[in-house]
Amino acid sequence: MMIRMFDKDGNDTVDLNEFGHLFNYVNAWIGTFQKFDSNKSSSIDSRELQQAFAEMGYRLSPAFADSVLKKYDIRKTGQITVDHFILSCIQLQNLTNAFRARDTAMKGTINIGFEDFLATCFNCTA
Repeated sequence: MMIRMFDKDGNDTVDLNEFGHLFNYVNAWIGTFQKFDSNKSSSIDSRELQQAFAEMGYRLSPAFADSVLKKYDIRKTGQITVDHFILSCIQLQNLTNAFRARDTAMKGTINIGFEDFLATCFNCTA
């Protein structure tokens, strides 16, 4: 999933330049996670997740943060660890890129056919 995100030339590999971009993104995500892991428990809750997303430029509702947390909280503790936070960031970035490609007028809304929607979802997930 990460390779596809940074493979700009479509050859299913990352060259040194593409790897540098991947490395920078992952480090930024880890830094954001650490910033909002206020009690240094190596996990964040829904409120901290929403704040982390806001720090990254996403103004998302508490309900959305809860949904993301439920998807990536595999231990069912009400928190996610850094590895699952990174997975959620990859998913969010992929979906954002797919949305932006269709939002050519940059209005924050798109019209999308059902099959295009399904293809987008399948292409943006692992």
